[in-house]
Amino acid sequence: MNVLVVDIVHFDRERICRALKNTPANVDKVAQFSEVVPRLKNQTYDVIIIGCSSDECQGISLLYELRSWPWDTAPAIVMVSRLEDVDLIQRCLHAGAQDYLFKSEISEKRLWFALANARTRYDIELKQLVDYKKVKHLSETDSLTGLNNRYMFEASLNAALANASRSSGHLEVLLIDLDNFKRINDTHGHDIGDEFLRRVTDNIRSCLRDGELLARLGGDEFALLLTGNEGQHSAARVSRRILDKLQYPITLQPAMGGQVSASIGISLYPEDGTSAEQLLKHADMAMYRAKKQGKNKFCYYTAEAQRRTVARVELENALKSSILDNSLELYFQPVFKQENKVLWGFESLLRWRRNEVLLLPDSFIHIAEETRLIRPIGKWIISSAVNQLKKWQVSFGTDVKMAINLSAVQLEDNHIVPFISSVISKYKIDPQCLEFEITETMLLDHSDHNIQKLQGISNLGCSIALDDFGTGFASISHLQRFPIDVVKIDRSLIPIDEHDEKNFFLSSGLTSMIRSLSLESVAEGVESEAQYECCKKLNVDRLQGFNLSPPLTHQQAGRLIHQLTSQPIMTQR
Repeated sequence: MNVLVVDIVHFDRERICRALKNTPANVDKVAQFSEVVPRLKNQTYDVIIIGCSSDECQGISLLYELRSWPWDTAPAIVMVSRLEDVDLIQRCLHAGAQDYLFKSEISEKRLWFALANARTRYDIELKQLVDYKKVKHLSETDSLTGLNNRYMFEASLNAALANASRSSGHLEVLLIDLDNFKRINDTHGHDIGDEFLRRVTDNIRSCLRDGELLARLGGDEFALLLTGNEGQHSAARVSRRILDKLQYPITLQPAMGGQVSASIGISLYPEDGTSAEQLLKHADMAMYRAKKQGKNKFCYYTAEAQRRTVARVELENALKSSILDNSLELYFQPVFKQENKVLWGFESLLRWRRNEVLLLPDSFIHIAEETRLIRPIGKWIISSAVNQLKKWQVSFGTDVKMAINLSAVQLEDNHIVPFISSVISKYKIDPQCLEFEITETMLLDHSDHNIQKLQGISNLGCSIALDDFGTGFASISHLQRFPIDVVKIDRSLIPIDEHDEKNFFLSSGLTSMIRSLSLESVAEGVESEAQYECCKKLNVDRLQGFNLSPPLTHQQAGRLIHQLTSQPIMTQR
């Protein structure tokens, strides 16, 4: 055991050295406290014995200095003093001394025991410190990426807020959420996904400067804390750097890798909140808005945007419950054969009664599409429309038909064809009485997949109608390639009257082309008698519009069928 004795009192210093003469200790001695630190730079000691003559002596100062060193580089310390002062003893032990010995008690046995005890206590305390640091590191660090975790980020944010409050500082909190990262895990597995996250972490780190705290909150979500007084431009610059960096594909193995973008939400202190909870919440709302705006972008939190976000979330939640709470309704717009104005059937139209207000699809259908709620809602529409059609057919003995709209999201569902087949079987309906309407966009996106699904519906015996034809990019080749039976000419192309020559000739050409392909034509949006007369001249096959009839409730539609078929109307439940 290497021991260094420091005591300005010559007699005491020599007495300590004599007491250790016959022990296994290798003893060095110095007379001045100022000699200790230079000595420790060149020599390692297991224990230092520091003589203390008063509570204000240099020995106390040396003790504090040594205990400010990294714990694993400092020796164990035994304080010796002539003073039997309880306050001094407590002060030394609290400052980090392992033992305290009165000079009056010094003997070979007593001093050696104190040294051995001090070294043992030091080793135990060092192990406890190492274990504590390990536990602290685990509690504050994300094991996958080595970044700070949520706990440490929130603690650092709270500390930064306290400092910013005192100094009128400025903080920026960024929440970074990877877009469509689930596809990486689903395609390559979680091991590759974890490595991908580590590489993404490195890419984000490369965009940051010293003092910019990055943390992984969990999953594919990261948080970034910026301090300083550069204003919003700092967060914007960092966000752009991150988004630009993530544009580069990440290759993990030959022929294996991927690319993700990110949506970033930004909140500012003190403008957007004064607590960690508020800033994280508002950054999360801004990030959510960035995703809703198309992803791969950053958005700042604003109160107005927050109001719209809250309103949208409330709308989404209400829409999720709409099927269970029976707030969805179907209206039915009559469709007539042009030749003799005989009722062909109805187009089913969705309505949502919310807070006593009947909402049209324009106000909520885009949310249903984005959230994929259109799938369960669409199934409810199909089932309800077919059920209603069957009731009319049974009640009035008529072969009235039903047109039902299908969205692109519904067509992505691999179970859509079996579901339609099951509904047909359940209600024992003739599939030739059903017509499913699609939009031009569905002909352009994922065309091979959509052809397969539409062909499956067609094979059931149902008709396929192309809605709003003439306003998009659908061409004759699409009409030939897809299993289309009916083309609905968009209302914007229907001539206003006989003087609307441009639209008349355009519609005339369209109807001739449709007829040449052996397809049926439908004129939408017939709003006046003049338009009706023009459609007769165009010789379209079917007509619908407010001039003929607005959308009707199922009771009103039943009365219309009764009126046109002169059959006694039966009560429907």
